[in-house]
Amino acid sequence: DFQTLVDNLGQLNIPIILENVQSYSNEEFIDFYQKIKEELPDLVVGWLFDVAHSYLKNGLNDMMTLLDLLPFEELIEIHLSDCLETEDSHYSFGSGILPIKQIIAEIEKRNFNGYLINEIDAYPSIWSVIDSYLEVAKHFKKRVYWRVKARKTIVKPLVNFKLRRAGIK
Repeated sequence: DFQTLVDNLGQLNIPIILENVQSYSNEEFIDFYQKIKEELPDLVVGWLFDVAHSYLKNGLNDMMTLLDLLPFEELIEIHLSDCLETEDSHYSFGSGILPIKQIIAEIEKRNFNGYLINEIDAYPSIWSVIDSYLEVAKHFKKRVYWRVKARKTIVKPLVNFKLRRAGIK
């Protein structure tokens, strides 16, 4: 129950960042966030926005609206991943259904300067993870983008050659 949660969190006495989970609509998360902040004002330091969670609960049209409904200055971290229509798959960008380029553009437009986490696995390949990383770096860390892109250009053919030679696809 809510009070037990508040009591347990209060005992931890550490900074708390609350994440929108896929079982909460935007309205439910806003209500939960505000209530926890009222109960633990010295511990709740902000919130975390998971794009896939928001999509799965709120749909494509409303998946980014939470950014307008909660204090943007309290947004600490954003989790990025691609997903399927019914599953928080944690796929690399382009392996699911989310419009990742538009999502990144929306975040960039808002001048977000907190933590961007690529919360992804290596599906369908390790190269898709690197490409997902590059997609974010291209918008937020341009110098890193060019360094990683150059390394990938050199390393990918060598790694692929060694994998083929070892019989690994």
